[in-house]
Amino acid sequence: YVDGSGGSSSIKKLLTPTMTVSSHLRDIYEKPSYNGKNFKDFQWFRRDTNGNIVDPYELLLQREDDSELSQNDRVAHGIAAAAAFHELQSNNHMDASERERLESSLLRYCELDTLAMVMIVQAWQGFLDIN
Repeated sequence: YVDGSGGSSSIKKLLTPTMTVSSHLRDIYEKPSYNGKNFKDFQWFRRDTNGNIVDPYELLLQREDDSELSQNDRVAHGIAAAAAFHELQSNNHMDASERERLESSLLRYCELDTLAMVMIVQAWQGFLDIN
């Protein structure tokens, strides 16, 4: 249980509250140094103008390389991921550049989902002072 998660065990509900209380995650992700298959020099630990941690899934909605996708086509939650996958599988009329942008958005979402699980474990390790 993490305060602010509303008692949820959902990774998406746990991630931001966990980031809020984990200095270990702050130390790892506060610099633009995350490199993955779909991200380069990305900073996951960010604060808004009020000093609150920005939900990493909201950061997916702010990506400049998705600027040509409509806000509805940017993948930042499970329903959008399912819809994007369906669209990619069934829409043969989508042009190649639109298909590539939607696929990239879906892949970034999937990478963040996996990273969120890693972050939760890293936070636990930090709480227990385990490296």
